[in-house]
Amino acid sequence: MDSPTSRRGGAANRREALARRGNVQRPALQNELPAYSILNDERSERVLELAFTILEKIGIEFRHPEAPRIWRGVGADVDGARVRIKRDLLLKLIETVPSEITLNARNPERTVTLGGPRTAFSGSYGAPHVLDFDNVRKSSTLEHLRNFAKLAHQAKTIQINGGVLAEPQDVDVRLRHLYLVGEPLLLSDKPYMGAVTSRTAANDTVKLSQLVFGEEFVDTNTVVGSLVNCNTPLVWDETMVNALEIYSRANQAVICTPFIMGGASSPVSTVGACAMIIAEALTGMAYSQIIRKGAPAIFGCVAQTISMKSGAPLQGSPEPVLMNLIVGQIVRKLGLVWRASGLWSTAKVPDMQAGYESIMSTWGYMLAQANWIIHSAGMVEGGLAISYSKFVQDVEQIDILYEIFKQPKFDDLDEVLETLIKVGPGGHFLGEAHTRKNAFYIPELSDANSYEQWRDEGRRDAHQVGLDRARKQLDEYQAPPIDDGLRDSIGDFMARRSREILSGDFEQ
Repeated sequence: MDSPTSRRGGAANRREALARRGNVQRPALQNELPAYSILNDERSERVLELAFTILEKIGIEFRHPEAPRIWRGVGADVDGARVRIKRDLLLKLIETVPSEITLNARNPERTVTLGGPRTAFSGSYGAPHVLDFDNVRKSSTLEHLRNFAKLAHQAKTIQINGGVLAEPQDVDVRLRHLYLVGEPLLLSDKPYMGAVTSRTAANDTVKLSQLVFGEEFVDTNTVVGSLVNCNTPLVWDETMVNALEIYSRANQAVICTPFIMGGASSPVSTVGACAMIIAEALTGMAYSQIIRKGAPAIFGCVAQTISMKSGAPLQGSPEPVLMNLIVGQIVRKLGLVWRASGLWSTAKVPDMQAGYESIMSTWGYMLAQANWIIHSAGMVEGGLAISYSKFVQDVEQIDILYEIFKQPKFDDLDEVLETLIKVGPGGHFLGEAHTRKNAFYIPELSDANSYEQWRDEGRRDAHQVGLDRARKQLDEYQAPPIDDGLRDSIGDFMARRSREILSGDFEQ
């Protein structure tokens, strides 16, 4: 009998089948379906024109001691912190932003290239709480951070580890950046994310990166991506500009991301919100090019609306889907790499609400071919908490997206017809050779058994199944190889910088 892995296509398809079933790393998703364009050319231009008009007439504030002077030096109209930028100047500046960005990993086999129709994924970001294994919502700790870094390392559809997977509140806030960067470096060999909360945090990330890869390599290659947020509406604050400058000078990627909450930080207008996203993100990217021409910069899009009843953010609602479609179309036109936010949910537990909100959130950015999806696994409570159960469930949902966004195969149709002729009317296909060597996708975490079997096996719901899988994966975690000297060097750096920071005797 043919084995399940002996599908058409030889070794490549066998590797793909193995990846689908096991914990083998999947590369960035290669989106084989056409990108969806929601606007005609005239309306696309109107969105861009509104964004440029915002920057020319209203401007954007760079609340930083040096940035306005730097903007004036390239020809912007500057009044205090307010910077007004004409369309031609902005477009000229972003011409040098790379259209593809490679994030080099400690293990070269994990290196990821972003851009075009490729999509990579990283976990949730920024959670100060964890929905723990005992179903109790707790403050995030260093142990939680390490656990999620381990799960992200094992997750076959997560290509980029780290970021603020869980904010370790049992670590002094002045030292947290060392652990947010250092732990993923030690526990995983995938690309990672940098810290941006201060000049110290950004500089230490660069130094850690140089320690791992070497100063010369870091200066000519990108090894870390860092999230810098514009304070919507229309403010780049000093902390974010500092981080943007430090990473751009070091040739490391900045993800210039407005945080739109429609109705609160932007007008109650889908198109108006998109214009603000475009205006804010492009100014950050343009500034990176003033600092270092050709520095890697990524267009960031976080699109949310708020409930006019409570003021709470809404996720899985229709307008953010449309915003991602519109923004994606504009960004593809500009030839930029862009990120979106993933399987969002405001649900407090991984329940039905969490499921439908998360899946609804995916369609806009997937159809628009976003290149990096942050918040793609584990997020509940609108990002205030991360769930072990939802993390592993989301990883499988991403795996399903891999199957959706590829072309159906046509090269076995002769065999299909032969099988149909053989079976004939009224027959079945279960025992046929074509059936034995092909299979539809079977989600591992979904229960398709009979009611009686489900009952006899403990009546476990999806949340419990996810918890059990997360526990199993943590038990099975094996750290990737790392040179003993490098491990010691990272640990020594973290210890030394901790002493210096706590004593107040340190460089910014």
